[in-house]
Amino acid sequence: MEQVWFLFLYGWVPAALVVLWEAARCLRTDWRGEWKFLAWMLGLLAADLILWLVGEPVLAAFGLAWRAWLVSFLQGAALVLVVVWTLLVGLSVLCRDEAYSVVRKVILGVSICVVIGSAVTEGLFFWTFSTVEERVVASQDRTLVEEDRGFLDPFYVYYEYHGPLVRGARSVDVGVPYGECLQEDE
Repeated sequence: MEQVWFLFLYGWVPAALVVLWEAARCLRTDWRGEWKFLAWMLGLLAADLILWLVGEPVLAAFGLAWRAWLVSFLQGAALVLVVVWTLLVGLSVLCRDEAYSVVRKVILGVSICVVIGSAVTEGLFFWTFSTVEERVVASQDRTLVEEDRGFLDPFYVYYEYHGPLVRGARSVDVGVPYGECLQEDE
């Protein structure tokens, strides 16, 4: 059982490289409708990852951060796109009538299973436990974003509100004990 867990934890990187290599080979040699769709999906996945991973340090340079709901959405979208894209690449390559060696098909099939298995087991687990509940509150003539950072017990942290997509990067003092809930102004 430990070897299976190790395979899912560290085996997804070479498996993902095998799937990417096979997709790149097919995109280079064959540019039919299904491969155009796969190329667009890969571009959408790349845009999602760039927005999520590159946007965060850029926003931090300006004292801002993504809102929790947007980070959760980008993570979930990346997870779904990886699984669907991997399935479509696998079906497109493995169902061809062309002569592919059995070893190559087996390697690609195992790689697809490892990538999808890792995304479903690890990805869903980490995505589920990384979601943060938040709400916008108004207090003392300012608008704040309240995030519940607790796991089983509520632990509230407040940030400046800068719009529906971003918030302040540093928590602000709202005059209540750290972690306590702020009562909204009526």
